[in-house]
Amino acid sequence: MADLQEAVVTLPSAPASVSAARRYVCDRLAEWGLPSDAPALDSVRLIVSELATNAVLHTCGRSPEFTVLMRLEHSERLHIGVRDRHPRWPRLQPADEPGEACPLADFDLDPCALDPGDLDPGAGYGGDPGAGGREDGGRGMVIVGHLADESGGALRITPTEEGGKTVWIVLPWTVRVL
Repeated sequence: MADLQEAVVTLPSAPASVSAARRYVCDRLAEWGLPSDAPALDSVRLIVSELATNAVLHTCGRSPEFTVLMRLEHSERLHIGVRDRHPRWPRLQPADEPGEACPLADFDLDPCALDPGDLDPGAGYGGDPGAGGREDGGRGMVIVGHLADESGGALRITPTEEGGKTVWIVLPWTVRVL
């Protein structure tokens, strides 16, 4: 296998694109040697579904398409990103119980691009139904972060030159290369 494998697909911001994104990622992973029964595949499916769903639901028509980016480096680290053009960054759902920490510190967020307003429950990207979000908004990113963490990986959000963002997961690649 080459030192670097890359794959990219751009899809319309439509509900049917979520399953297309998931299928695309699973097909590329199979091509790169990940068995269909690998335990990590379930986590990757859920992560891609959540990130693609966010790109479709939360961009409010400001991103007519989203892009799924994949990169496998030196057969050691798998990067999967979902990029959209919406400037609003995802936020994490605040803790449900007093004293319960919201695990923001567990995420590798680019500090140059993080807008503290994006962490406000009324910011409009989840949280406050009156601001265009839903009451359960933000929990999906916590799930994505925990799945990445359980797999020995990380969640990262980076700005794009066009003013949007890419939400990345980085996971260790555990498939032996023959």
